[in-house]
Amino acid sequence: MSAGIVFARAGVGKNYYDPIPQFRAHGDSRVALALAAGIPYVDTPVGSVSESGVKAAIAGAGLSYNLFIHTGHGSAIGLWGDYASNYQGIILTTDADSLDLIDGDVGVYSFSCLTASDILASIVAGLSGRQCTVSLGYNTNYGFIISNGSLSDIYFISTMAGGFQVIESLIANATFTAAYNAAIAKFNEEIAYWETGDGSSDPFASVIIGVIEADRDALTLTGDGTFTVGSGASPEEGTVSVTTDNVSATFGIYDDGDNLVYSGSGTSWSQAGIAAGSYTIKFGSVSGYITPTDQSFIVIGGSTVSLSGIYVSVISVGTITVTTNNPLSTFTLIGAGSYSGSGTSYSNTNVVPGKYTCTFSNITGFITPSPQTATVGVGGIITFNGVYTVEPASPDIIPKEDEVHDGVHYQSVQIIRVNTVNRIVEEV
Repeated sequence: MSAGIVFARAGVGKNYYDPIPQFRAHGDSRVALALAAGIPYVDTPVGSVSESGVKAAIAGAGLSYNLFIHTGHGSAIGLWGDYASNYQGIILTTDADSLDLIDGDVGVYSFSCLTASDILASIVAGLSGRQCTVSLGYNTNYGFIISNGSLSDIYFISTMAGGFQVIESLIANATFTAAYNAAIAKFNEEIAYWETGDGSSDPFASVIIGVIEADRDALTLTGDGTFTVGSGASPEEGTVSVTTDNVSATFGIYDDGDNLVYSGSGTSWSQAGIAAGSYTIKFGSVSGYITPTDQSFIVIGGSTVSLSGIYVSVISVGTITVTTNNPLSTFTLIGAGSYSGSGTSYSNTNVVPGKYTCTFSNITGFITPSPQTATVGVGGIITFNGVYTVEPASPDIIPKEDEVHDGVHYQSVQIIRVNTVNRIVEEV
């Protein structure tokens, strides 16, 4: 089959809480990338995402393709589409004819639950006389969080970012191995946002981190990782520009095989004519400075990727340590910088100098230490110590009777035993 993409993107869910409509809305820009890259594709209309609907869309477009992308519900035995009286099967282990959709020199990515646990691996190995070349999917349930379901829902965007990164990479002519690596890097980037970045003070940060880590670990590659949609696509080129804050900076740009393809130095550098695909920039060390971390990125034809490397002087940082007496403790350090930690012992030797407030989390059954504020200077060290004390026992209460006086409804209570508070009696 020649280069082309089939998008089998479910668009109709079962109820209000079903994520499929948001799934499709957040994926629209990825479909647009295929058009921008000049790759022929078909996107099955909403309501028609089923085996017959996808086959009809392909036949109607006369499309020859080598990349099949599915977003929607999945299971160990199938890739599922739109909801009618129930979810419609697209590709099922129990339906040999449906396997025709990904039989041959085809790469498959299923952005859904459990498909890597059986069906994708089975098709790569050969199932009912059908066999595809390579697959990417998830071997457990794919977790996500929806706050409001809008296109600006930061929880949904963050928990879905790694999964959508695979699509972006494959469309950009990356190999399946490179797409896998780019997704892992994206998952880690999102985790860092909630661990130490702007999201670290969010009350749900630890929950979100757990969800993203599980999704990252579930991503599974099976088959020929060198496969790419670009085998039949016209070559595309883009531009990469790099800025740093250190005249002594050096850096190299490596392809997805970790081969050095370009190198540069100084505070400003630009290179046009870079083939579309996945790359990593690695910065060289400069004496007296902390080296910027490696950055993975994707070049899309006709576009420019802007990268920056910030070298922090090792003599312009301070150290903050935090100790607590409770291993369940979590805490945030907010001030000149933003950091977070957990447990009984924490140390960060590369903090931005300035004033910080350490805020400790609440733990059931304990009195939370008060926030503490201190200032760390260049090369200095400050320590925060959080001491949790056991919370005094509180009486349990139950309603005794309802009374009405002058039109006001009161609910009195009686104490039944001294223990922890099990519930709250609400005044009505």
